Amino acid sequence: MRGEGVRAQGRERRTPFLAGPTLLLASLSSAGLGFYGLTLWPQARLLLATAQAEGAHPYALIAAQALLMAGPWIALASVLIGWPVFFTRRPGAGVMWVFLPPVIWVCAVMAYLAVTTMFCDGLVTCGV
Repeated sequence: MRGEGVRAQGRERRTPFLAGPTLLLASLSSAGLGFYGLTLWPQARLLLATAQAEGAHPYALIAAQALLMAGPWIALASVLIGWPVFFTRRPGAGVMWVFLPPVIWVCAVMAYLAVTTMFCDGLVTCGV
């Protein structure tokens, strides 16, 4: 009987009532953050084109472009990972997989833009 899990004891693990609506709200917020990332694509191309014309390091440009353009892909991957995790009887982990990666990406982009604005006068790859 030991080590056979919860189902062996006659109790089945149930999903809480608010887990489904929470997953839907997390998916909508992930889609919104992915759309925000999609709106950064033209700005990123313009910023990096001017930085490339000024002679910035090419690897720094690739890293900045990857950071700025990764949002929609991160949002899509988080939804594709989070929903199956939710339906394997792990609702809390599924909601976290859907919600946290896009939020972490937005925080990283905002921090990058704040640092370049404060210390580099808006130059994307200052000091490189």
